[in-house]
Amino acid sequence: MPDEYSSYLLPPPRLTEPAQLPPHLGGLRLEPFRGDLPDEIEPFVSDPWQDAFNDEMSRSYAERAFGLPDVRRRVEGRRFEVIGSSRFGERGKDERRRVVAVAYDYTNDLAIEVTLDEETGEFLDVVEAAYQPALCRAEIDRAIDLAMSDERLAQARDEGLTAGVIPLGDHPDAANAGRRLVEVMVSCPEDRLARYRVLVDLTAHRVVTVGKPGCSCCGGGNHE
Repeated sequence: MPDEYSSYLLPPPRLTEPAQLPPHLGGLRLEPFRGDLPDEIEPFVSDPWQDAFNDEMSRSYAERAFGLPDVRRRVEGRRFEVIGSSRFGERGKDERRRVVAVAYDYTNDLAIEVTLDEETGEFLDVVEAAYQPALCRAEIDRAIDLAMSDERLAQARDEGLTAGVIPLGDHPDAANAGRRLVEVMVSCPEDRLARYRVLVDLTAHRVVTVGKPGCSCCGGGNHE
């Protein structure tokens, strides 16, 4: 057989038992693995990341950005929610370190991005863009409160059902396109499937539809 057609299989790697995540304490950290390591794994020593951009820093920069006079004048009279901020630029590549703080403007259904110089705090730019940033904790809580306070879910409240949130991107329905839409799934913690699906419009601060899970081809999803 020609060499170019010859092949061989390596033995499959042996897998360690999965390490369980501890309760969230401000970061996603794995518990140290205490079992026997397979031959394929070589232990090594690592130091903590000293330059981490953590949740506290993200909130601090976002509050600072949207408290600037230039930005406050820009958003005056609008209903908006500050989402958070992210860092850009690497010192190792001699790039300018910038922080971009993001808020969602419900008045115009736009994301607002404020850019600051991380080192000096200097205001660099503010732009608006038509996209849906990630939901923040306040928006998630607001969507759940709106859904669970709807009179059509009175039975769900009596049964003590719980709710989770799925963010939606661009909605195919033209009437809802570009709006801040969230789907709230209401279920019993022991159930695999949701018992109710609630479409919440955070732009209009209202519940759009309440229905049972299902799809049109199976005759489910009868929304009210």
